[in-house]
Amino acid sequence: MSAIKAGRVVLSLGVFAAAAPVLGDVIVSNLAEPFRATTDIGNNPNPVPPPSKALEWSWAAQSFTVDATSYTLTRIDIIGGLAASDPVIIAELRADNAGVIGPLIATFTVPDFTGAPAPRALVPDMPVTLDASATYWIVLGSQSPGDGTLGWSYANTNDSVGVGVISAYADSQDSGANWNYGTVFPYFIQVVADKRTPCTGCPGDANGDGEVNFADITQVLTSWGLPCK
Repeated sequence: MSAIKAGRVVLSLGVFAAAAPVLGDVIVSNLAEPFRATTDIGNNPNPVPPPSKALEWSWAAQSFTVDATSYTLTRIDIIGGLAASDPVIIAELRADNAGVIGPLIATFTVPDFTGAPAPRALVPDMPVTLDASATYWIVLGSQSPGDGTLGWSYANTNDSVGVGVISAYADSQDSGANWNYGTVFPYFIQVVADKRTPCTGCPGDANGDGEVNFADITQVLTSWGLPCK
């Protein structure tokens, strides 16, 4: 996959403060990798030029793949900052669609992005299940040209730790309508989640799949000969 580098500004290498304490399982993390640069996150057209002197601002996205276990997402840490003009930040978790960014799954509550790039925690606004062996995308943008700008930093290597895998990244210069994909120097992410423990013999698990959910209601209604839509 080809990658577009517009909107990425190279800064001096440095050491970041530690992210928030990890309460859960680290699916994948590259926060300890060397810093390479920061992408200018904003919307186009924008009267303020990007700090990197690139022609356009970008939206950005980073994908990751879960191992063969299902999890409940706790948070996703990124390294970002440099907020200007009080940005209205768009932070989303999206499904993967055959290697490209797919449908929206959830949005995140975002922290203050003012100041130098540093670890920032994105917390999902609703419960999110990460399916085993599935790939997901984190999308970061700014809502409109007048809603400010920020930065998302990326690593100087493709290395990471954890049971999952960091996959492709993407940049967009038209607010996510079209994306340019790449694989070298991914964005900084750390995915923290809790393993979903199978509910063996739990009351209400009518279909025996280890979870109590709507599928069990369907199973019961079907066994009673009732329609279920």
